[in-house]
Formats: sequence, structure tokens, C-alpha cells
Amino acid sequence: MQETDPAVFVMLGYFLITALLSVGFFVLLFKHLGLRRRFRPVVDTEAEVRRLKQEGVDKLTEILEQAKASRAEHAKLVEENSALSQRRDQLQEELVPLEELHSDIEDGFQPPHFELDDHAQYVIAIKQIKEQQKQLARSKTAVVCPTEWTVGDSRSEGRKMTNRNIRMALRSFNNECDVIISKVTWSNIGQVKSRIQKSRDALDNLNESNRVLITDEFLELKLREADLVNQERLKKEEEKQRLREEREREREEAKAQREIIAEMRRQEALEQEKVRMLEAARERLKAASPEHRSALEAEVEEIEQQLSEAALAKGRLTAMAEHTRIGHVYVISNRGSFGERMVKIGMTRRLEPMDRVKELGDASVPFPFDLHAMVFSEDAPALEKELHGAFEEKRVNRVNNRKEFFAVSPEDVGVILQTKLPDTPFDPAAESLEFAASSANGMKSDSPTVSVVA
Repeated sequence: MQETDPAVFVMLGYFLITALLSVGFFVLLFKHLGLRRRFRPVVDTEAEVRRLKQEGVDKLTEILEQAKASRAEHAKLVEENSALSQRRDQLQEELVPLEELHSDIEDGFQPPHFELDDHAQYVIAIKQIKEQQKQLARSKTAVVCPTEWTVGDSRSEGRKMTNRNIRMALRSFNNECDVIISKVTWSNIGQVKSRIQKSRDALDNLNESNRVLITDEFLELKLREADLVNQERLKKEEEKQRLREEREREREEAKAQREIIAEMRRQEALEQEKVRMLEAARERLKAASPEHRSALEAEVEEIEQQLSEAALAKGRLTAMAEHTRIGHVYVISNRGSFGERMVKIGMTRRLEPMDRVKELGDASVPFPFDLHAMVFSEDAPALEKELHGAFEEKRVNRVNNRKEFFAVSPEDVGVILQTKLPDTPFDPAAESLEFAASSANGMKSDSPTVSVVA
């Protein structure tokens, strides 16, 4: 019996193992395929969930971006709305005086208007307009009669009749216009001109049968005369008011100068006294014993310091006397007399500026003024003008700019003043002690009406 070759057994074992591995592989493969077929819906669901999650994240990101853009747009709209609201409020404030002006004009109250510079020019202009009226009357173009009348077949008598009618119409119109114009004021100028027009129409109607007419040219001269007389009276009153205020300023300046000179004399006398005291102290110092020298040296030093301060005060007084623009600008209010939103911004050159504030609160107003700021300036008129310019639209008296009252609160002035002069002390609160005490005692404080003083 032949022996089997060992290599054959090896080969058979190799093929057997390979076959078993192949069978196992295919078994595992079939199981895997079966599992995939079995769990395919689950796998597809997970993929769908991941896809939906990603879509949700993308959609949420898009919504957040839109919300961010919407917030930015909303903030922009809020800012624009705030700016528009402020502009609306500003326009409403500006509209109030225009509405009042329109109402006044409708009622016949027209604002003053000046064509010429001073009263003398208006006197000359009125004389000239009167002369032009006379020239029209002489040239027979003031009142005319286009029809040539005859009386008893006589043209000469007809011309005499026409001339008499013209003279009567001219005299009547002149007399009526003189009476009407004599009553002209700034508040009734519209009514006066209307009455002149009606007078002309009435006379033309009365003379209709005679064909006598007042010409448009003559009527225009009368209307022009009414305007000039109105403006002349206004200008005359304005110049009187300006003259009164100039005299008041001159009196105020003279009072300030007197105060400055009196104080300078007092300072000079004080300085001379200090010089004598210094000389005496120095003499005592020369003969003083060592134990008394320190006290005398301190006395001499103190007197020298006082002399130095007196010299500075004297120099300041000299500057105020020589430079008339040095002074104080004050901001005051009078809550009890004019309400919460009314301030006066003025200047004074008085040595004691509060004296001027006290004078303004005299018997012409029921309560004294409250001081919010008192600013020393080397160019007080310029500072005053600058503050006036900042509140020009709020000026109470728009005709007479020398009236220095403004319809603003003290806080409004404080903001501007602090911007221009940051270190300036400003007190927005008003004690109004007398007003507060009067209100506490039962005084009605609604809408006080007191004449504004300069």
C-alpha cells in the first residue's frame, strides 16, 4: 500500500479552509444584505431627519438674519421719526407767531413797515405827496369830466358848471381824506385805506349824472399819503422811544461812572492811609527789639499785601472808567410776573451790578426779579448781542429790539451760556420767595399779565 504524499493533505486542507471561509463570507454577505433590506427604511429616515435638521438650521439662520436687518431698519425708522417729531414741534412753534400775524392782518392789524430811515424824511415825503396832489388838481387831472356840457345852449356856462362840480368833488374828497387820514394808526391802516376807497366811490356815484370822476392817479396819491402818515407816526414814536432809552442808558452810564469815580476816590484814600501805616510800621520796625521784630515784620507784610490788593482794585476801576465795554451781562426772570418761560438778558456797567437788577424789580412789577447768572466781561455788549442772537426767534417784542425779553426758560439760556463760557456759574432755579409766599397765601398765579419793562 502506497503512502499518501503529505503535500496532498496540505492541499486538501487548504482547499477545505478556503471553501469554509468562502461559505462563511457568503453567509455573512447574505445576512448583511438581508439586514440592509430589513433596516433600509430606518436608514432612509435618519438621512431624512439629518436633511430636515439642516434645512431647519438654514431656515433659522435666514430668519435670524432677517430679524437682525429688521431691527436695524426699525432703529433707523425710530431715529428718523424722532428727528421728524422734533422738526414738527419746531415748525409748530414757528407757526404760532405766523398764525397770530395772519389773524392780526385779517382783523386789520398790520405789522409796522418803514420805507424811510428817519422821521424827517417822512415829513419831507408827505409834503412831496401833498404837492403832487396839488399839481394834479392844477392840471385838472385829479377830478375829471369827460362830457362837455352846455347850459342854455352855452358851452361857456356848461364849462362853468363842470368846473364848479369838479371843485366841489375835489374839496369833498380832500376834506374826507384829511379826516380819515388824521385817525390812522398802525392797527387800522387797512381800514383807513378802505374808507378812502369807499369815499371816492361814493362821490363818483353822487356825481354820476354830472359825469364827474375822481381819477385813479389821485386816489393812489391819497392812499400813498395814508401809508406815509402811518409810517411817519410810527417812526416818530419809535424815535421818541429810542431817545428815551438812550437817555436811560446815558443816565445808567453816568450813574456807573459816578460809582466808579467815588470808589476810585475811596480806594485812593485807603491807599494813602495804608502807605502812612506802612511807613509808620517800617519806622517802628527799625527801632524794634529782637523779640518784637517778627510781629512787626508780619504787620509790614500784611500792609504791603493790602496795598497790592488796593492797587489791583484801583487798576480795575480805572479800566472800567476808561473802557466803556467792560461790564456785567445778567440773566434774570420773574416767574410771578411773566410766567415760567420768560427771561431778560441785559447788561450793566454798574459797580454793583445787582443794583440794576433790584431797580428792574421796582414798583412797576409785582415781584422782584430772580438772578440766574451775572457774568463779568471785558466786552459785555458783544456777549449780550451773542446771547440775544441765540434766541432771536424767541424775542417777545419783535418791533423794538431794545426790549430784551425772550420766551425761553432759564435752563435754555444756561445751556448756551455754559457752551460759550463753561466755567460760568449758572443757577437755573428761581427762589421767587415773595411769589411763593403770595401763592401759598391764596394768590391765583394763572397767566399773570404785567407790562414788560425795559
